[in-house]
Amino acid sequence: MALEIHVAVRKLPRHGLNWSGDQAQVVERARGGVSLIMADGQGNGEAARRTALLVANRCANLISEGARDGATARAVHDLLYAQRGGKVSATLTIVSADLEAKALLVSQNGPDVVLVRRQGVVEQLLCPYGPIGVDPATKPFVHEFPLGEGTIIVALSDGVLAPDRWSETHAVLDGIVDLVRGAAPGGTEMLAQAILDLSHGEARGRPRDDMTVGVFGICKGSEATARVFSLHLPA
Repeated sequence: MALEIHVAVRKLPRHGLNWSGDQAQVVERARGGVSLIMADGQGNGEAARRTALLVANRCANLISEGARDGATARAVHDLLYAQRGGKVSATLTIVSADLEAKALLVSQNGPDVVLVRRQGVVEQLLCPYGPIGVDPATKPFVHEFPLGEGTIIVALSDGVLAPDRWSETHAVLDGIVDLVRGAAPGGTEMLAQAILDLSHGEARGRPRDDMTVGVFGICKGSEATARVFSLHLPA
């Protein structure tokens, strides 16, 4: 059965800043498939943006050249640790559809939340390891799932759930889980925007941290060979 991979990303910087310390890249894999890379540099503003760009761009280069996700995360950790002397950290999440292995992979470093919906059940993936760049022994935590129709994976930078931290509730997370539970796998753009709108609304339009939402959806496809990419970027 033919499948289609749908990927969508939505981003907003912290209120009052022009630059986001979160970065996202979508890259085709050397042996077939696609990867979504999300990096959150330590802090906010231009310095955090430079850190996140370094991490995301190097990950994209390695994956496009054929490196595996776990090896990529380790290599980029070593690079950041060496270049910044272990004093600058970044969270890193890589979500991949590996067509060669017929698998979905989630590689995590740090506390950013990842939700997976399979067979109608939404699961939160828990990463026991810290961000890259600080502890020389850091390694990624990798989850693997079958590449199956109906699966949705949602990756959230910590700024998306920041309103829950300030209010000491779970209103945003609970609302996101409900959105994921009812979403169509082919409706990744609508889901990503709905999640961002929910968090932005809970933050009363003044987010205290950068927000990035990445959504991966696997749905039934056709035999068509066209690949479609789109990008909307404020100028």
